Amino acid sequence: MIISMNNSNALIGIFAVMCFVFFISCSDENPATNNPNEPSGNFKYPYEINSFWYYSTYNYVTNYRPDSLRNIIADDTIVGNGIAEFTRDTVFNSDTLHLLKNTHSSEGHEHTTLELYKQSDTGLVRFAFYSSGTNFGPFRVSQLRFKIENDSKEFKSTTELLRWYESYAVADFHGDTTFIIDDPPINAIKYPITDGTEWSYLDYGATKIKKLYSGFENISTQAGSFYCARIKRNWYLNFSNVPDSNFYLVDYFSESGMVKRDFRIKNVLVTTSTGDPLGYIEVVEESKLNIVTLP
Repeated sequence: MIISMNNSNALIGIFAVMCFVFFISCSDENPATNNPNEPSGNFKYPYEINSFWYYSTYNYVTNYRPDSLRNIIADDTIVGNGIAEFTRDTVFNSDTLHLLKNTHSSEGHEHTTLELYKQSDTGLVRFAFYSSGTNFGPFRVSQLRFKIENDSKEFKSTTELLRWYESYAVADFHGDTTFIIDDPPINAIKYPITDGTEWSYLDYGATKIKKLYSGFENISTQAGSFYCARIKRNWYLNFSNVPDSNFYLVDYFSESGMVKRDFRIKNVLVTTSTGDPLGYIEVVEESKLNIVTLP
């Protein structure tokens, strides 16, 4: 069985690392609020050594069309947990950067990434990263295979499909134990936080990914209540000037760091191995902050 995206454009060049995305941001589909009585949005991401976050992730499939697809695709939720921490300074190309270590586990599969960041008055920038795995573990291991239309890459699970389009370069050609230099460095968060500001995140010619500040919102998790900036991520495919509506990713971060995020791939077409269509699903991953400790 194959899953493919209901989109005539070839999905190429989408590059981002899961844990990188997660710890520079957070998400929700609720409308943004811009109340002048809310706290100031002029904050930066916590950058001090020993800043620590403990979070949970939730993977599931929803919006089955027709509902009978539940008989062949599990509708339960896979829960994972992770830890991120700025552990130490390190010198890279004569510059002093902070090392962010992230470890995530789900269903017995553990994944660790190391990333090098520098923060200034204009933004939080990543310069390099190392990954020891291509994904966070299978959503469901089975004999099914999933693929995106017009792409030869096959996936063993819907989680691998999510990881691929978040972590394109790592999953494709960088392997499991390669140190990668971001060239140019990636502007993860732009300062100052200004509603409506859009900036280039990744540019692969035909495919471009941009980030957009889309207001502020109060978010509550097990860690408490936080006033967050919303960062919406847009995929522009095949030289289009219009974002692809099949991808939805909104991140929330506060002065305490990552709080919540929501990543969805919509209108995923389910077919047989011979290409006969069976229906559509939506693949979802949510992430929420449980504990934060700042020096």
